[in-house]
Amino acid sequence: MDKIHIRGLHLRTRIGFHEWEQDREQDVVVDLTIHHDQRAAAASDDPKDTVDYAVLRDEVVAYAAQHQHGLLEALAEHIAALVLAHDGVEAVDVCVDKLAALRFADSVAVEIHRP
Repeated sequence: MDKIHIRGLHLRTRIGFHEWEQDREQDVVVDLTIHHDQRAAAASDDPKDTVDYAVLRDEVVAYAAQHQHGLLEALAEHIAALVLAHDGVEAVDVCVDKLAALRFADSVAVEIHRP
């Protein structure tokens, strides 16, 4: 299956269960792998034959800014649903990386695959 990658999408969102986490936005980085047949787009060279990744980016950024989650897993699941709602998307891999989540670690990440 062909893939479109959006890597290193930096978001600000409210995530976590601790009170101090819920009171402020935190940085997360999202990587998306969108499984989509690209043959029609390659043949036509027409953007209508592929996934508009700028629209996807905007939807993910807006969702993260407007919603709060306790778990990275929940945020990843909702992002996956946004992507899967687009025509022709057959599956998606979502990795959500919470920066500075643990002392002595650069980050903690959750990765999911949804068909």
